Amino acid sequence: MHAGWLIDWTMIDPYLFGYARTVAIVSDERGIDALLFPALKPLVGGAAPPEPLRQGVDRFVAGGSAWTRDELDRALVAAIEHRDA
Repeated sequence: MHAGWLIDWTMIDPYLFGYARTVAIVSDERGIDALLFPALKPLVGGAAPPEPLRQGVDRFVAGGSAWTRDELDRALVAAIEHRDA
């Protein structure tokens, strides 16, 4: 928020983000960027985050549905390829 941007957590699956975070620590940080970049929203005039974004944070913290390792790998590679396109 201090930099003028918000992350719309409704656009990011918590399991996929957790997996991307682990992959970033071990080998490749591109997945974090690929997930966060499309979810960045400009903060207009220093206003408080809109309610849907606050609800997204609640959903993110509560967790999504479980993924298999193969599903996580495919989704993360797809996000990176989309970001690099």
